[in-house]
Amino acid sequence: MEGIHQLPRAAVVQPAPPKHTGFTQGYVLAILVAAISYGIHYLPFPPFRVGERYPVSAAIIAIVAGVLVRNVLPLPGSAVDVAKGMARRLIPMTIVLTGAGLNLAKVATVGSRALVITLICIVVSMAATIWLGRLLSVWHRTALLIGAGTAICGTSAIVARSEER
Repeated sequence: MEGIHQLPRAAVVQPAPPKHTGFTQGYVLAILVAAISYGIHYLPFPPFRVGERYPVSAAIIAIVAGVLVRNVLPLPGSAVDVAKGMARRLIPMTIVLTGAGLNLAKVATVGSRALVITLICIVVSMAATIWLGRLLSVWHRTALLIGAGTAICGTSAIVARSEER
C-alpha cells in the first residue's frame, strides 16, 4: 500500500467488569445445601433416627451433598470460587466455636488420667504422622497439617461423642 507508512491499529476492547452473580449464587447454593442437609438429619427413620438419637450428623450430610452437587450439577466457576472462599473463612471459625461449645465442667469430671491419655494420643499421632510424612516424602508442612487434623479433630470427635451420653 503506497503512501501508508504505518499499519492501522486495532481498537483495544476492555472486558466488562465481572458481575457479582457468582457471589450470590455461591452463598445461595451453600445455604440451600446446608438447609437440605439439616432437614435430612432430622428425618424420623433409620439411619437418620435410631431411638431418640440422630447418629448421622448434619455436617457429614452437608459434606456428602456438597460433593454430589459439585460433581453432578454444572456450576458457574464464580459460584465455585465463592464456595472455596467460604470454606477458607468458615472452617477456622467453626473449629473455634466447637471448642468454645465444650462443656468445661464435663471435661473436668473426666479426670486428669483421661487428660494425660488424650495428650499422649495427640503427641503420638503427630509424631507418627511426621514420621510417615518423611517416609513417604511428603512436604513437612503437609505432614504437620495432616497430623494436627488427625490428632485434634479426632480428639474433638471423641469428646463430642462422649458428651452425647
